[in-house]
Amino acid sequence: MAHLTVPAHAGELISRLFSKTLAADVTDVVQNVKKTWLHHGHEKFDESRHSIKFVSSDDRIAEAIEEVAAFMAGFHEPIPFDMVVTPLATGSKDYIEWVKTQTLKKDDSTAFFNQQADPAMEALTDRVPM
Repeated sequence: MAHLTVPAHAGELISRLFSKTLAADVTDVVQNVKKTWLHHGHEKFDESRHSIKFVSSDDRIAEAIEEVAAFMAGFHEPIPFDMVVTPLATGSKDYIEWVKTQTLKKDDSTAFFNQQADPAMEALTDRVPM
């Protein structure tokens, strides 16, 4: 499970995580999120942050970190992005399996939309051929 805060364009990051199958489940909290940090000895804050929590599989978390880093690089913030990853030690077995399935790496060569349709079959009839 990963947790981070991002500026107002959280929807773009969430779309990227889903489209690259890097997240199975995302929670985006917009209301009353205020991030505060020290910058050169002075307290700074941003009151328009999104608090995002998402779940990914162990196999994809490194790629998810890279995706978040690339997204956050565009904001030129004075502090590094604050993504924290916590491994899930327990939980619903069905949910964990679902997360693993949702975050499988895409392989366009085996994707259903790349398969050609089989040739049409001839209709079966009750008549005996003459």
